[in-house]
Amino acid sequence: MNKNVLPGAPLKEMEIFFLGRECYDKLSHHDRADVFQKVMMELRDRAKKEFLVGTQHLNNHDVIL
Repeated sequence: MNKNVLPGAPLKEMEIFFLGRECYDKLSHHDRADVFQKVMMELRDRAKKEFLVGTQHLNNHDVIL
């Protein structure tokens, strides 16, 4: 996975990292959008899990709301 692709970023901004790659260029716009949406869901899920793990290390005194 390209490390430049950020959770929540739109395909329009991220496609620069995929242009010219055969696996991307041969897909229809609909298929590109479908795959990208699935990748975004995976990135968001991973980011949520990493955030939860990080917050578990904090005690109640460290949390600022």
